[in-house]
Amino acid sequence: MSLLCLFGHRWNGCKCLRCGETRNEEHSWKNCKCSVCGKTRDEEHDWDKCKCKICGAIRDEGHKWNPYSGKCFTCGKECTHDWKDYTCKICKKSKITVEEIKAMTDQVNLADIAMKAETFTIGKAAVEKINDEAILGDISINSDDMSNCFTAFDKIEKQSVIIEVYKKAKHFSICLEAAKKITDQSIFADIASKTDNPNARCVASVKIDDQVTLSEFAKNDKDNEMRMYAAEHLNNKTLAQKVLMEIIECAKENTSDDTAKYVFAAAAKILPDKNIAQKLLMEAIEKKKNDRYACERFADALPDKDVAEKVFDELIKINKDDEYLRLGAAQSLSDRPYGQKLFAELAVNCKDDWIREKALKGITDKNLLAEIEEKIKEPFPLYTGTGVCDVCNQPLSGIKSYQIPNNVFYGSKKYKDWWCEGNPMAFLMFPPGTSRAQKEAMLAMRAAQDRSVGSAICKDCIHMFT
Repeated sequence: MSLLCLFGHRWNGCKCLRCGETRNEEHSWKNCKCSVCGKTRDEEHDWDKCKCKICGAIRDEGHKWNPYSGKCFTCGKECTHDWKDYTCKICKKSKITVEEIKAMTDQVNLADIAMKAETFTIGKAAVEKINDEAILGDISINSDDMSNCFTAFDKIEKQSVIIEVYKKAKHFSICLEAAKKITDQSIFADIASKTDNPNARCVASVKIDDQVTLSEFAKNDKDNEMRMYAAEHLNNKTLAQKVLMEIIECAKENTSDDTAKYVFAAAAKILPDKNIAQKLLMEAIEKKKNDRYACERFADALPDKDVAEKVFDELIKINKDDEYLRLGAAQSLSDRPYGQKLFAELAVNCKDDWIREKALKGITDKNLLAEIEEKIKEPFPLYTGTGVCDVCNQPLSGIKSYQIPNNVFYGSKKYKDWWCEGNPMAFLMFPPGTSRAQKEAMLAMRAAQDRSVGSAICKDCIHMFT
């Protein structure tokens, strides 16, 4: 105690103005932390998932789980697991590893894993081990995971299995792929008239080239989508116009339904009379101007591409962070400078690898494409080994990762900030009260002792080093 306070402190709330001593009363609380002395309380936390942003307290809810390690990214808590089939319902960790699947031969067990696993790498590994075409056909037809469907279907060679997949596939894309591999083209009309699978019927309408058969489907079929696909391929444009207008009028009555919106836009897009199509679509855009997805569909179908460009531009201004909208606009207007500009922006700036790949494929100017590819090329050599990421500890098997020099690794300011302030394992590594300077000193010591050739970093953490 300061001599100045020998006969009494001069309190300002919880802290003495003369000697700096604190007391447990009259705190100036800001949520859970006193802004004067730093004391915390278990009230009014500002939670970010499982951790308080103000005081760092941890709660047992709101965890952000790492599906590879089964631990919380934020606090490091290990999931207690609630298993359903092969996957934990809580953290999504797989109960079985890729290495264990690679050693399996039982086709029934592999099929069960492929159908039930919720982790992409696990499902894919199981499908790749299956060689029974009947089982592969069943996966192609019934799996909810589109990637597993394609992986399975690519391995099928028997025409009988391919035809069965075509008849029953729940995914339109799989049905379409099956139709491409069917060698007997005469079966499509028969299948279209007998199957209840709308995917198979729509694909059949594209494959049928007999005008009498197409006319019958266009005039009399009970399914408007089937009528639309048939009408698109009619040589008789008067009949096509009549059928498509009937479909449009029917869809207009139910444009709150997603399927009806799709049918309306698709039918208007192929309507022979483009003036009527333009008028109908502009009316629909005005009516649905607060429905971003409907307006995107309607704008794509507009015959007047100058107007379509203005509609898309307005949508993008309203939904400026929507990369899928930008991609849709670019694809719809790919032959115009506006579409090419959107492709270029997405290729450079988007966060989604799938969107970037689509954008790069859409760029038609070879010089511009080369310039962009140079700009976005991989920042470091790809890492092809096994192990875990040297930042977040997720396994590197099956995911894009990089090998970076240790001087870059330890010299990164972003990594140093993460090490000191954002590391979810900090509570295990640093004693309570460890200062920033002490943490940086520990990192410097670790760097001095590191004799490895470099560090392996996953795609989710590489941003710290670029």
